[in-house]
Amino acid sequence: IGCECPLGQIFDGLSCVDAELPLCDEENPWSDESAICVDGGGRWNECGSSCDVEPIDCIPSDDGRSPEEAEELYNQYVIEELSLRNDGTVNENLNPFSDINLAKELKKDYSDQHFPLYVAEIDSEKFYIIELRGVGLWDAIWGYMSLKSDFNTINGVSFDHKGETAGLGAEITKDWFKDSFVNEKVFNENGDLVGITVLKGNNDPNNTDKDDHEVDAISGSTITGDGVTDMIIERLNNYLPYLKKLNIAQL
Repeated sequence: IGCECPLGQIFDGLSCVDAELPLCDEENPWSDESAICVDGGGRWNECGSSCDVEPIDCIPSDDGRSPEEAEELYNQYVIEELSLRNDGTVNENLNPFSDINLAKELKKDYSDQHFPLYVAEIDSEKFYIIELRGVGLWDAIWGYMSLKSDFNTINGVSFDHKGETAGLGAEITKDWFKDSFVNEKVFNENGDLVGITVLKGNNDPNNTDKDDHEVDAISGSTITGDGVTDMIIERLNNYLPYLKKLNIAQL
């Protein structure tokens, strides 16, 4: 599939950045000499002798679209970009796409954090898209979750990671795992936010029960799965004040 970053840029775990950077160090682990995307391999080469950094996945396009095509679709369907405060109000002075770096946001005091929310409209139906970030076995994991207009039913998810083990935790990027979330509910019948639990040996291995708030875990990847579970519920909790303002039915 290749990388979505334009030629001359690299993916630093959050976004595409210019490759002309200083040598690797703790604060700046990527350089133009030691972090080069391998054609077709979907991975960055690990940094050279100037630092000690694990390889990082580049961000592939899930369906093979180019960045230009993805941007066109974004502009076509996303109708609102909201930067939410922790009380559910909207900060009109911040653009979530360009002004919020979630990794840096999480390092701030909670009262100063903002939470990106994107509203899309497709065939007259609204979808709410939240940004996710958490911790897997080895390092950061992140992604997006699209919820239907009830802000309860999952329309789709996308996950990626910095350094999960190939064939194990790295499987969170695979379609078979992501597809298992579709149509699962994040609120229970009592209106409580419960998220989705990635559970080994759950009672629904074929994923036919969409009201159990569970998906089957990846074999041999318990810690990564727990990281996905924790990431989803932690991020969703931050949107409850906003949802209450919207008078969502289950709240």
